[in-house]
Amino acid sequence: MLVVARMSDVNLSRICTSLGPNMIGALTRRPVDGLYVHVPFCMKKCEYCDFYSIATNPAPLMQPYVDAVLREASWWTGYLEGSGNALSTVFLGGGTPTMLPRPLMAQLINGLRQRLPMTELMEWTVEANPATVDRDYCRMLLDCGVNRLSVGAQSFVREELQMLGRVHDADLVRRTVTDAHEAGFQRVSLDMMYGIPGQTVANWSYSLDQALALGIKHISCYCLTLEEGTPMWQKAASGAIAGVSEEVQLQMMRQTRNLLGQHELRPYEISNYALRGEECRHNLVYWRGGNYIGLGPGAAMHLSGRRWRNMPDLSRYLHSVNLGHVEFEDWEVLSLSQRAVELAMLMLRLEEGIDRKLFHGLLGLDPMDVFGHAIDQLEGLGMIRSSVTRITLTEQGIYVADAVIGEMVRG
Repeated sequence: MLVVARMSDVNLSRICTSLGPNMIGALTRRPVDGLYVHVPFCMKKCEYCDFYSIATNPAPLMQPYVDAVLREASWWTGYLEGSGNALSTVFLGGGTPTMLPRPLMAQLINGLRQRLPMTELMEWTVEANPATVDRDYCRMLLDCGVNRLSVGAQSFVREELQMLGRVHDADLVRRTVTDAHEAGFQRVSLDMMYGIPGQTVANWSYSLDQALALGIKHISCYCLTLEEGTPMWQKAASGAIAGVSEEVQLQMMRQTRNLLGQHELRPYEISNYALRGEECRHNLVYWRGGNYIGLGPGAAMHLSGRRWRNMPDLSRYLHSVNLGHVEFEDWEVLSLSQRAVELAMLMLRLEEGIDRKLFHGLLGLDPMDVFGHAIDQLEGLGMIRSSVTRITLTEQGIYVADAVIGEMVRG
């Protein structure tokens, strides 16, 4: 791709639909906090999943994928160095990153370290499926510098795991966590899911108890959303399965906050609970409006209100990288008002709420000037509290967070 002059990244989508090293070099420099790498391989597509992934004969594609990601990473070297900072967090998600055999995962991690500035790296997370890691795999990750493992457990109840289409059982979750701890991982997180069709409050409590018994310091508890087009959504639409009522989902959320709170796992974000100091730093980059870049098919990026994602198609990704560029889609340049709304929605999900100083530092706006009238009304209803430093949801507001946040940003 020929670039003859520096251009405004605001108009990037009018100029091209792909990025190569020259075009990346033409983007306005922004400080970048995080790196996300999308690894699209899976053993089996889960019934509820709408993330981009490949579950049919992925092995022959793995080496070409690693080579392509490392080539794409090299295109960002100059941009990141020109931004005057080093990455603070890296997150390998998917898909199932640990589908990559040990030599390929080591090649990917070490290759990224060689190409991108990581002298200030605080956290490197790899998502893992319990069916794909053992103690030796965990040791390899630690040797490569990974210091946080996020294990997709979802449930400890056999029928619920079958409903979700997971390939592991509860004993395999326990073994994976034990292997990780014995290999030397100090930071292990579990992903858990409630609102599964057929799930009861008692079963959800049992799964949480089982997770706590493993000495977990961070648990993500997501309410299942039936995404249109997924097998589970189709079953629900046909009447083959029935979703969990909002009333029961609310009971499960209350139980989560009560039970995990008793073990000092605080809800630092509405769906994420951790001992103090064990929060996921990478996700905090997202929730605090930070900048991040992405590598791999389907990976998303955000640079100061400009966002886009790589085309979620591995074949096209491999082909385009071989030609010296990456196809992208969903390019957006948010207006100042749009950025204010989005940042407020993200920050209000945090226990710390909207940090007024940080909000002003990012956008040059005081959130009280933007949303003050709505905040006053919601504060009067007991849903929000405000101070000179921050704006947060109350305990009452947390249980209807989506409605409260929506009402605030609509003003």
